[in-house]
Amino acid sequence: MFTMIMFRRYLFLCLAIVASQHASAQTWFASAGPLATEIFDRDKISSLGWELIHQLPNSDLEPMAGLVLTATADVYVYAGASYALPLFEGIDVLPSFAVGAYGRGRGPNLGTVVEFRSGMSLRLQLPARAFVTVGLHHLSNGGFHRGRNPGTEIVSMMVGIPLR
Repeated sequence: MFTMIMFRRYLFLCLAIVASQHASAQTWFASAGPLATEIFDRDKISSLGWELIHQLPNSDLEPMAGLVLTATADVYVYAGASYALPLFEGIDVLPSFAVGAYGRGRGPNLGTVVEFRSGMSLRLQLPARAFVTVGLHHLSNGGFHRGRNPGTEIVSMMVGIPLR
């Protein structure tokens, strides 16, 4: 069973991988933008999201860490990775997976603190190494809470800029 100790170890490992690359000449990006959660429900929730993304050299793997704050005072902090698959020149498809901690405010009851995020984004490269992504993701507790796994969907549009 996935325990809080295992979650902390996973989160620490993801952050350690991202941090270990800091000293070398890698590329870091910060992205932010609006999100909508509960998109298939009648009562949609406005949100803001931020991500720190690390593009590894000679690799399409991109470790990331992120934060989502909702208008209903919910918080989701996560770490994971995406994989860049070139679709056309300057356009990538990004399947991704992350695990994080969900703090419920007045939003949906997702059953547990530990939530898994899986999804797909489309990234359009802009001048000066900036980019725009449009994504669709699903949050789920993976069935770790007996009887309660409603999940939620998130649609996002984020703009990213290089940090160095």
